[in-house]
Amino acid sequence: MPTRLCQPTDHVCQCARGHNDLDGYSVLNDTLQDAESSLVAAQNRLELVRRRDGSSAREHNTRRLYTILPPELLLHVARYIVADNPRAAPKLAAICTAFRDIINNSPDLWQRIYITQRDTHPAEIVRAYTERSSQRPLDISLRIFAANDPATPGCDDSERDFGSLYERLGEARESLRGRFHPPPDEWPPALETLFSELQALKSRATAAAEWDLSLAQAVDIVFNQFHRCIRFEFLSTRRRPTELVAERIREASAPILRDLILHVDPNRRLPPVAPRDAPMLGSADIQGVLVAPVPPFSGLRQLRLVNGTFEFPATPLTSILSLLGANPELEDLSLQPNIPLHLPSTTHTSANVSLPYLSRLRLTHNVRLERLMQTLQLPALTELTLSLQAGSRPAPLRTIFQGQPYPRLQMLHLNNLFVHPSSMDLVTALKHLNTLRKLVISDSILSENVLHTLSDPECCPMLEELLFEKCEGITQDSILNIWNARENHPAGRSPDSKRIELCRSSSTSSTSSSDTELGTGLRLLVVRNSSAPLADIQLGQAC
Repeated sequence: MPTRLCQPTDHVCQCARGHNDLDGYSVLNDTLQDAESSLVAAQNRLELVRRRDGSSAREHNTRRLYTILPPELLLHVARYIVADNPRAAPKLAAICTAFRDIINNSPDLWQRIYITQRDTHPAEIVRAYTERSSQRPLDISLRIFAANDPATPGCDDSERDFGSLYERLGEARESLRGRFHPPPDEWPPALETLFSELQALKSRATAAAEWDLSLAQAVDIVFNQFHRCIRFEFLSTRRRPTELVAERIREASAPILRDLILHVDPNRRLPPVAPRDAPMLGSADIQGVLVAPVPPFSGLRQLRLVNGTFEFPATPLTSILSLLGANPELEDLSLQPNIPLHLPSTTHTSANVSLPYLSRLRLTHNVRLERLMQTLQLPALTELTLSLQAGSRPAPLRTIFQGQPYPRLQMLHLNNLFVHPSSMDLVTALKHLNTLRKLVISDSILSENVLHTLSDPECCPMLEELLFEKCEGITQDSILNIWNARENHPAGRSPDSKRIELCRSSSTSSTSSSDTELGTGLRLLVVRNSSAPLADIQLGQAC
C-alpha cells in the first residue's frame, strides 16, 4: 500500500485552486486591508486620547498650581531670582505653563540685558529682551573679555596658531622633498594631523566671524533702543567690540541714562567717549587709556577716571581740572591719571577748583599729586585714599595736609609708601590730622619714626581705629606701645588693663568713622599679613 506524505494545508492556495479562485483571493486581500486600516485608525484614536489625557493633566496641574500658589507669589519668586541672575527669565519660563504665562506677561523681568562672550547668539538674546520689555527702561551690560578665554580665542591666539601650523607645514614639505608625491592614503601622519588642525582652525574662524556679526547686530539693536537705557555697562578687552561701542556711543542720545561704565583693555586706546545727550547722567566709570582731552562729562555726582596705564600718552592736568570744574556737584571721585612730570608754566596760575560736596576721594598718583591737591578746594572731604604709583617718586605729604585744608577729614588710607628711616615727611603730615578717626596703611615699608609718632596721643588725638596691612618694619613691641599709650578706658593705660587678641588671618573689617565730636580713644588696632614672622594682631573690638 503506497505511503502518502502529509503536506501542510495552505488555505490561500486551496482557495485559489477552487472555482472563482481570483475573486476569492481579491475578497481576502480587501478584508486584510480593511483590518489594517481599522488598526491604524484605532492607534490614532488611542494616541489622540493619550494627548488629550496629557493636556488635561497639564491643565489640571496648572489649575492646581494656581490654586496652591497664587500668580502674585509666582511673580514674586521670579522677580527675586531674576534680580540675582538676569538670564534666569527664559529658564523660568521653561519650567511650566504657569511660569511661562507669568514671565512672558511681565515686562519688568526682561529689563536687564546681560551679554558675555559665551553667548552663542547675542543678537537673538538682545532682540528678545528688547521686545518683551515693552518699552520699559533697560539695564544693559556687555562683557566681552580677553582672548585668553578658552571659549573665545582672539586675534592674537589665531595668529599664533597660524604661525605654528605654517612652521609644521614647512617641516612636512621638507620631509616630502626628493620623493614622488604619494596618494592621500600614504601621506605622513604629521601631514594628516596638520590638515586636521587646519580644518579645525578654519571652522573656529568661521564660528568667530559669525559671532562677531551677531555681536555687531546686537550692538545695533542696543543703540537703536538707547533712549530707553538707564544704565549701560561695557567691559571688553577685545579690539572690535570696543570700536563698535566707541563709534556708536558718541552719537547716541540717552535722555534717561543715569549710570555709564566703560572698561577697556589698556592696550586699546579709547578716545573720549560720552553720549551726545545725557542730561540725567549722574555716575561715570571710565577705565582705559584715554587720549586727551578727557570725556566731556558734566553734572556728575560720581566719577571714576582710570588711565589704566602710566605709560604715554599723559593726561594734561588742565584737562583734568576742566573736567572737575564742569562737575561741581561731585560727591565721590576716583582718579588715576597719568599727570606729566613737567607741567607747563601756565599751570602755576590756574584758578582753584572748588568741589563743595565731595566727601570721598581716591587718588593713584605720582609726584605731581601736590600740585593737584593744592588746586582743589575740598571743604566736605571725609574719606581720602592716596596710593602711590608703582616706581614713582612720592609726593610730599606734609605740604598737602599743612594748614588743615580738610576740616572734616575722618578717614585716611595710605597705600604703597616707602618711608626712609631719616624721612620726617609722613611724621609731620600725621601731626596735622587733628580730626582723623581712622588711619589705614597698606602695602608699605614703615620706619621706627612713624610708629613712635603714632604712639604719641597728641598725634591724631581723635584716632579710634588703626590698621596696618601688608606692611614691613612693624614689631610687636611697637604695636603694644601704640596701644598702651592710646587705649582709653576707666582702668587706665596700664599693661594689666589692655585687651590683646593674637589671631591668624583675621578678616575682621573695621567700621566707619563716627560722627561724634569727641573721640573715645583708640578702640581698635589691627595688624594683618605684616612683618613675618609677626602674627596677625587685633587689639580691641570693632563696634
